[in-house]
Amino acid sequence: MHDHDIERVAAVAEGRLTGSDLVAAEAAIASCDRCARDLEDQRLALTFMGQAAQPAMTQLERVSLHRAIRQATAPKSSRWVRLAPAFAAAAALVAVLGVASLLGRGGGGDIESAAPATVVSTTSAATSK
Repeated sequence: MHDHDIERVAAVAEGRLTGSDLVAAEAAIASCDRCARDLEDQRLALTFMGQAAQPAMTQLERVSLHRAIRQATAPKSSRWVRLAPAFAAAAALVAVLGVASLLGRGGGGDIESAAPATVVSTTSAATSK
């Protein structure tokens, strides 16, 4: 009884066997009509596949592929580098608040004492004339 080994048929059709392995495989295939037909079909399919035109990429596909490759191979920045602008903004805010706090304390620290003692109203003087 003969087993129909499609892998052996494919190996012969693709030219992957040499020497005694090739001779043994060809003998086994020749002794079986089904294997012989499979070998012929495999060789025919390989011939047609070899003659088929290779698909061409469009310019858009090529650009998209290159962009994806660049993004995939670009060095990744660390988390600290990505957060540096946020840390800088926070430090600037702390500095501004610190300076504002120091300036506010210059007159004794009391807002009411920094206000003028008398307020001159210009509207009442203008209406009384």
